[in-house]
Amino acid sequence: MACQRNGLVLCLVLSIAAPVRAQPGADAPPEAYTRSVAMGLEEFELGNYPEARARFLQAHRVLPSARTLRGLGKVEYELKRYGSAIEHLQQALDSQVRPLSESQRAETAELIQSARDYTATVTFDISPPDAHLRIDDEAVPSGKRTLVLDLGEHTLEVSADAYHTQRREITIKGGESRDIPIKLLPAHLQPGDTNGAPADALAASSEGVLDTWWFWTATGTAIVATALVAWAVTHPTERVGGDPETTLEPIGTVTLNARGSR
Repeated sequence: MACQRNGLVLCLVLSIAAPVRAQPGADAPPEAYTRSVAMGLEEFELGNYPEARARFLQAHRVLPSARTLRGLGKVEYELKRYGSAIEHLQQALDSQVRPLSESQRAETAELIQSARDYTATVTFDISPPDAHLRIDDEAVPSGKRTLVLDLGEHTLEVSADAYHTQRREITIKGGESRDIPIKLLPAHLQPGDTNGAPADALAASSEGVLDTWWFWTATGTAIVATALVAWAVTHPTERVGGDPETTLEPIGTVTLNARGSR
């Protein structure tokens, strides 16, 4: 490539101003656009990226185009807002208003790929489906469940009418794809209720008979009793107290002494 990282950034952003010089007369952009772009470029060259972003946004409001989207994407990249950078840069590739040149498209596509290394694609499976999702205190558009999130820690908040609000922290690693299921608890239940018990508690309550302690205790007792009976049957006579005249008959008979009396 002709430009390396910082040079590429500047080359791409400078292209925003190119149509201003190349199309005089009727095709020239409005003066407000030209002024905002010039001020944005100045801020960008100074490394004042938030200020540059504000100026490029002004230009975009006056004349939305592939060029302004590309400039915004580059600023977002420098601000390490990689998810937003990907979104703007992809829109720049798709836009047919003041479209990018072939070389600009190639450079933009390369930058998108670079930004993906610092993001993760996360799909949320939320119940109920109409629940509201907020990430880092920013509302996510209704129905949007697949998002590109930047590296690091993020705070999720999911809420819905008649349900308990759920909050959790997630850590994003670059270049990954994740599915995150979130099921809200109805408001009439509490975390300790039977119908709202944790998964491990519900699992314990649904154990089969073979998994219960009392089943195996009873079974063990029956086995021991059976063994004792079998042993007694196979050993019909045992001496008691060492008395040679006293014996025991097999179980189930009357006990007699050697003289035949009861």
